[in-house]
Amino acid sequence: MDLSIRTLDASDVDAFIDLDDAAFSSRSDLARRAASARTVEWPRMLGAFDPDGLLCGAAGAFSQTLTLPGGARVPVAGVTAVGVLPTHRRRGVLRALMAHQLDDVADRGEALAVLTASEATIYRRFGYGAGTQVAWARLDGDRAELAHPPRGEWTMRLVDDAEAIEVLPAVFDAAVASRPGGLSRPDAFWPAVCGAAETFVGGGEHFTVVCRAPGGRAVGYAIYGVRRSNPMGHWTVVASEVVAADPEVDAALWRFLLDIDLSSSVDAMWAPIDAPLRWRLVDQRAYRVTGESDFLWVRVVDPVAALRARGYGAPGELVLDVDDPFRPATSGRYRLSVGTDALGRVAAAEVGRLDVSGGAPADGAADLTLDVAELGALYLGGVRASTLAAAGRIEAASPDALTLADRMFAPERAPYCMTRF
Repeated sequence: MDLSIRTLDASDVDAFIDLDDAAFSSRSDLARRAASARTVEWPRMLGAFDPDGLLCGAAGAFSQTLTLPGGARVPVAGVTAVGVLPTHRRRGVLRALMAHQLDDVADRGEALAVLTASEATIYRRFGYGAGTQVAWARLDGDRAELAHPPRGEWTMRLVDDAEAIEVLPAVFDAAVASRPGGLSRPDAFWPAVCGAAETFVGGGEHFTVVCRAPGGRAVGYAIYGVRRSNPMGHWTVVASEVVAADPEVDAALWRFLLDIDLSSSVDAMWAPIDAPLRWRLVDQRAYRVTGESDFLWVRVVDPVAALRARGYGAPGELVLDVDDPFRPATSGRYRLSVGTDALGRVAAAEVGRLDVSGGAPADGAADLTLDVAELGALYLGGVRASTLAAAGRIEAASPDALTLADRMFAPERAPYCMTRF
């Protein structure tokens, strides 16, 4: 189909939301339309128009920062609002938008694009790999006693939405900076996250409690609601966000949620897969994982810049043969070298692209051969190279190469992202 693609602006808002509703089979009321519209970063919102001038597809992005293994925070494109009218499926609309968008990401100098996928089978063909996981858990309030009470003199205070918008961003930013996979939230998100209208970034009927240290500084918060489908006394607290950089503050917030009157259980939404809470309980079985899923998908746009930016768990050298069918210019052979400094600490990486146009040099034979989507999955350390190899996703020159890759790409903590977008 002959398409035209251009950047949308605020004058396209009604057509854009109508398209988004149709693509995701939903109906937005006026409050939700207004809340969603305020989050859009219009200079990064692309629209595809059919020959009749109908907006038939869209793909947007937010300008965000991602915390990498080692602690660096780098700019990324947070891909969002990708949709095609159901009347225009299988006509090349999505492919054209993805190509146009990745060109724009590269032109902006962003080495990475990230997204949360509505369907797990869509985005791998465009080079995205599943980089982080999340869990859902149910806590039995009658059995969820903390074996080790949180250390610290914390105070809890319920706040209204206006105060939450002022207080929560700094707490959130400290938390996402504390572990790999943490993704920033644009300022425009917070009125929606803390608002009454349920949107794709949060909001809806909720309470917000802020944990404060002596002196009044906010050090953590929880956003929660209550599901009243059971008789009074057996309601379920639904914790949509529990945010703290300090594990003692995290424990204090969970103790608050578990003690809410008239409830007998707590549902933890979008929780880290390595949540320390279960290990703090007297009865670990009181914390029951009810589901796990991929969450943040990572697309490496510039392998050299991306591999240089992150930290590594061990020194070593690997040659990576990367195949990128969707953006062939990225395909190539890359040498990753990580040494140590004078104190024996792991140093910054050196990365270079090898010239194999005349045949692979003897010292540049690939240790790992992988698709760019697997490089994205491996990038934050959410999956081991040896696991991907066992799944047939990576080819290794030797078992030693896999062992080294596992050690080098290991993060200091399991990557975790809580930002919905």
